[in-house]
Amino acid sequence: SALTSNDNVALYLSTSPKAVCFLAFSGSDDNADWLSDALAVPHGTFCGRDGYHLGFAREIGRIMENKQLFQQIRQHWTKCDTLYVVGNSLGGAIASMVAECINCQ
Repeated sequence: SALTSNDNVALYLSTSPKAVCFLAFSGSDDNADWLSDALAVPHGTFCGRDGYHLGFAREIGRIMENKQLFQQIRQHWTKCDTLYVVGNSLGGAIASMVAECINCQ
């Protein structure tokens, strides 16, 4: 099954005996995403820390504005035996930052 948003994020949950989950972020697919890619200055803030790629930090903030979706995702990922955070292109950068944040909390 999957929890998704219309803005490039989904949590996929397996139905196997061990719950394997994938939190997936899509890559650059519109002009706003390409602008986010281009803001390559280390002035972004994410997960209570400074020094991130500004465009990537802003993109994560924009995606996470859907607080209801992220509460649902967070509730479901606690059921996961294994959680993979994945993405492609812009989504790969976001996935790396989100994985770091999850592992630091």
